[in-house]
Amino acid sequence: QREPDDTTGRGPRRTVVTDNAFLIQKMESDTMTLFADTLVAFDDSTRRIHVLDAFYKVRFAMRGMQGRCDSLHYERLDSIITQYRDPVLWAEENQMTGDTIRIWMKNRQLDSLRVYGDGFMAAREWDTQVNQLQAKQFYGKFKQNQLTWLLGDGNAESIYFEREGDVLKGMIKTLSKQVVLRLRNNQPTKITLIKNADGDYYPIHEVFYEKNELKRFSWRDAERPWRYLQPERMTWPQIKAQRVAQ
Repeated sequence: QREPDDTTGRGPRRTVVTDNAFLIQKMESDTMTLFADTLVAFDDSTRRIHVLDAFYKVRFAMRGMQGRCDSLHYERLDSIITQYRDPVLWAEENQMTGDTIRIWMKNRQLDSLRVYGDGFMAAREWDTQVNQLQAKQFYGKFKQNQLTWLLGDGNAESIYFEREGDVLKGMIKTLSKQVVLRLRNNQPTKITLIKNADGDYYPIHEVFYEKNELKRFSWRDAERPWRYLQPERMTWPQIKAQRVAQ
């Protein structure tokens, strides 16, 4: 749909798709698929504006990242994805939540992220033990679509399980103004506490059967979308059954 007074046929265009709407976005070495109840796209080539808004029961997936939220805003030109209202993002084994999550992409690969308000990250370390980090906000960097660096800023608390090979040795619980977490192969390798740092170490026999959770802990892996959403291969009865289940 173009503006009523557009006589060129090249003016701004607004497109609305409803009823199990989906988008397929080809990337450098991957494909992102996105589902929502409603998709609204706005394109204005003269002003270089290309945006997409997704509303209600939004879920998206690619090989290195999956997410859910109530609404999403995607700026195609700047490659920025913003999740609103109860967002959750999975980057390989790391789950992140907050008030708002923004992801930047560069050369069609994950580049960086920011979590605004009540940031929380969780990654399962053992069947019953989960590494956790919470702070007012997060700043993160990716390399080859893997999260490699994360800064927790403001009232940063962490629970981190020390491992030696395949054996858990103990648990470290920390509190500081800021914390820097470095990861390799999606596993934390180093934690650096910055300003007003305090921490305690607990041998594994003291904590292995305890419920070690920070205040905002919530494990939401059951909500995680498929790693490869393929809407073109679904039949209408399958789509309806999936929507009822969700």
